[in-house]
Amino acid sequence: MFNKEQQQLINLIYHYLAPGSQVVAVNYSGNKNSIYLLIKLPSSKKMLNWVTLRVGNHPSWLDDSYQLKITWPINGKNSQLELESKLGLQNLQKYSYQLSNFELAVLKQSLILNHAGLIWLLRMSETMAQSHKNKSFSLIKDFSKLSLFLGWRNNYNHFLLPINCPQFLRTLLELFGKNFWFGQFSSKQMLKLLPTQQWLDPVFQIENRKFSWQKEIAQNLGLNFLEKTAYAIKQVE
Repeated sequence: MFNKEQQQLINLIYHYLAPGSQVVAVNYSGNKNSIYLLIKLPSSKKMLNWVTLRVGNHPSWLDDSYQLKITWPINGKNSQLELESKLGLQNLQKYSYQLSNFELAVLKQSLILNHAGLIWLLRMSETMAQSHKNKSFSLIKDFSKLSLFLGWRNNYNHFLLPINCPQFLRTLLELFGKNFWFGQFSSKQMLKLLPTQQWLDPVFQIENRKFSWQKEIAQNLGLNFLEKTAYAIKQVE
C-alpha cells in the first residue's frame, strides 16, 4: 500500500506520537504528496477526542481546515525534535475535536447515500476550479458561498439535485476540513466529495453510540431535508 519512503514517514510519526495516542486510520492524497492520519487521543471522558494530522511537502489548499499541519521534510538538523514537539500531547490537544451525534449522523447518511450511488458535490468558482488545488481557499469565506448538490456518483449529468441548506453545508465543510470527505475535481467546475471510507468505519466502531441517525438529521435539518435525500435514492435505484 505504501512505498518505502512513505512507510518510513509513518513509522517516524508512530515513534514520536504522544504516549496513549492511537493512529486509527491513514490515507494518502491522490498525488501521494501528503498523508492524513486520524488520531484518537487518550481520554477518561465519555466523549472521545480526535485529531486530524496532515503531513505534506506542500501547503494544504484548504484554509480554515481543522487539522494539525506539518510540512515535511522539516528543514534543519533539529527536524526530529520539532516533529516530536508537534506530536506531543499538549500540541495535539490544541487541534483536538469531538464528534457530536449530529455529525456522526451526517457521516452515517453519507455512507448510505454512497452505497446507493449518490455523493455530495460543490460547484466551484472558475478561479477555484482552474487552480486545481495549487491555490488555497477558505472553507469559511470561499466554500460556504458555493452551491451544493446531491448527484449520481457515476454520472451526475443524469441526476443532480440542488440542496439549499446552509446549516448542512456548514457541517459538511467542517467535516471535509477534518478529512472525512476528500475532494475530487470533475468537469463543469464540480468538486466531488467522496467519503473517506477507511476513516469512517473505525470511527463508528470506536464511538459505538446508539442513536437514530434519521432522527438526528430530522431534528437538526428538518423532515424536508430527509425526504429530499430519500427521494434522490429512489431516483437512482
